[in-house]
Amino acid sequence: MSVRPGSGGGWPARTAVEHETCYDLADEAEAYLDGRIAERLEASGVAVPVWAWTNLLAHGGERDLRMEATHEARWWVHPGERWREARSYLATLVVRLGTILGPIEDLQRQVLLPLEAEITTLQDACAWQPGDLARHVEAALLAYRRSRVRAEASRCHRPTPGAPLGPPSRAGARPAALPDLPPRRPRVGTGSGSAEAI
Repeated sequence: MSVRPGSGGGWPARTAVEHETCYDLADEAEAYLDGRIAERLEASGVAVPVWAWTNLLAHGGERDLRMEATHEARWWVHPGERWREARSYLATLVVRLGTILGPIEDLQRQVLLPLEAEITTLQDACAWQPGDLARHVEAALLAYRRSRVRAEASRCHRPTPGAPLGPPSRAGARPAALPDLPPRRPRVGTGSGSAEAI
């Protein structure tokens, strides 16, 4: 690198190639953070890695995900079309789960961002087909849904310390104690003549 004239030797001058590289890097970082890295890589003629198809799911806004969920397959065959169909299916799941369980941002933070990072480290992921990616992401989303439903159910059914066990009556008083259950009747065993308690 040469030193910029009049700079007193402080900052090196950048070549045109270095400027272009910096702009490319900035554009790529912006595309990644916007959830559009797959399209960016595809447009530049680079093979799109499997993890990049999860990028929109993990980083895209709710509006982008809703638009992706309405993606329709094209009649012509494009190399990335099957991947888009898989991503569209997954975007539909993300939008539905976001509607049921809370903000999509929570789902992205707790499931999709870690999943995107995980897929980058999986050795066999580079050989995945779109259906493999869809199954992997769907399994993670459904596991998150089950855990949230269980957590909510246990939170709802957990008694508050010091609270009465039964619901209050209309007058606000606790209901009377439950009546005693009738005693167990003996059951006559078959063949041995022994009596067993029910």
